[in-house]
Amino acid sequence: MNKRSSSLLLLVFIFIVFTGCTNSLPSTASPQPSNSIAPQATLQADAAKPPSFEIEGLKNGDVVTPGNVQLQIILSNFTLVDFKMNSEPQPGQGHIHYWLDSNPTDPNAAVQVSQDPTHVVLKNVKAGEHILTVTLVGTDHKPLSNAPTEIITFLAKRQSSGAGSNSPSSPSPTPKTKSSTTINSNEATTKNASFQISGLKNGDIVTSADLKFKIKLNDLQLVNFNKETVPVAGEGHIHIWVDTTSTEPKAALMVYNDPDHIVIKRLKDGEHTIIVGLVSNDHTAIIGPRQSIKFTVKHSK
Repeated sequence: MNKRSSSLLLLVFIFIVFTGCTNSLPSTASPQPSNSIAPQATLQADAAKPPSFEIEGLKNGDVVTPGNVQLQIILSNFTLVDFKMNSEPQPGQGHIHYWLDSNPTDPNAAVQVSQDPTHVVLKNVKAGEHILTVTLVGTDHKPLSNAPTEIITFLAKRQSSGAGSNSPSSPSPTPKTKSSTTINSNEATTKNASFQISGLKNGDIVTSADLKFKIKLNDLQLVNFNKETVPVAGEGHIHIWVDTTSTEPKAALMVYNDPDHIVIKRLKDGEHTIIVGLVSNDHTAIIGPRQSIKFTVKHSK
């Protein structure tokens, strides 16, 4: 009995000693969370830099020769990916959509650029006014919420037969023509006139029956386009186009008073686009850049 008791006590003592040693060993699980957090911080830092672009070779209000028009799209913080790849959207990746005189809310109407954006050619541009809309989209063809949309309106015009025959020795009648007077009279205005839209921004959901917003003008005096038809520097009015890329005055809503209370009535449910721009008294000269806003109407039930 004494030997068995001694053996049993020895086994109990060994068990207690072994258990105490294992409990005192340091834990190796604590460093793991710190290693898993680092990559998340890196992704957030990259996502904080929004994609952007600049257009060179064509600017708002340009007059070009009909035919092929070349321009460059200079990208920043954005990687082009083949638009044929139907891959999962990744931050900072995608391709370019541009629309020439077509609906900028329709991806199927867009020309898609996923390579060589420094050699973009607008083919067979006809004589007349045109509007170019450019934006960045993801691999799923959806516009990037943190990327800008650029709108350029320009005129394609054939040169008159006598345009190249002017010489310093003989006075030319060209500066007295209406087109030259229009452009020259607004040169001072184009340097300073601008506007800001408040009460409506890209991606907004409008639930009311009527769309309401404000336009704040800088360095432009609004005049009645029905009475003041001769271009004067520093004067003009506002054109608003709704769901159209036409730059014709007859397609625009014209505002010459009370820009603090713009109302567009009875818009239907769905996606809409407005384009806002400043124009000269005779509707022909584009003053400063135009702005596009995409929004959705969902009438409350």
